[in-house]
Amino acid sequence: MTQKTTNNQLVIKQAILLLFQICFLSSLSLSGQNSWKFENYGYLNSGLRQSFTLNGRHAMSEKFGFNSYVTVKDRMGGGALGFDYTATPWLNLGLLGGYDIQLSSVSLISFLGIKREKISFTAAYLRIGEVLDLFELALMYNGRYVKAGAIARNYFGVGPRIDLRIPKTDFWLWTAGLYEWKTESYGLMLGLVIPYPEVGKK
Repeated sequence: MTQKTTNNQLVIKQAILLLFQICFLSSLSLSGQNSWKFENYGYLNSGLRQSFTLNGRHAMSEKFGFNSYVTVKDRMGGGALGFDYTATPWLNLGLLGGYDIQLSSVSLISFLGIKREKISFTAAYLRIGEVLDLFELALMYNGRYVKAGAIARNYFGVGPRIDLRIPKTDFWLWTAGLYEWKTESYGLMLGLVIPYPEVGKK
């Protein structure tokens, strides 16, 4: 493969990632009920490797929402678009489809969220072509100003998570420390959650 061909493929992949980023930002600019989440993961004992993720949601109605997802790692990444459905007041289901630029494969994301009183459980599954399967599980106790629980993500690890509400806002800062026993690596996740109605107000 020539250097010119490789460069052309890189440009195409970067253009696809840019398209997903534009769709993500467009979903945030829609008037109405918007929310978004930012997440950063960094390894602490195996070199400087970071992963950034953005999730956006626009509530189309009481039952349906439009979702966008963009992730960037080592200057590359991927994204997905899709919808979620609130089946009951305590059950939310979602499905997104997209493209992973690093692996040059179509990706599929499915997730569910269950919340009963102050206890919530979320599960997400990411399938990238025939190459990679990723999953994430989280169990949380949700207080008014503090949330605490545990998170598990394959290839990243398992560990405790804590969320803190920023005073006088609906913004939440969260962090989690993860340990991956197979590679004996550990890292730190940092995130910010801004739910409706803070975003989308005029």
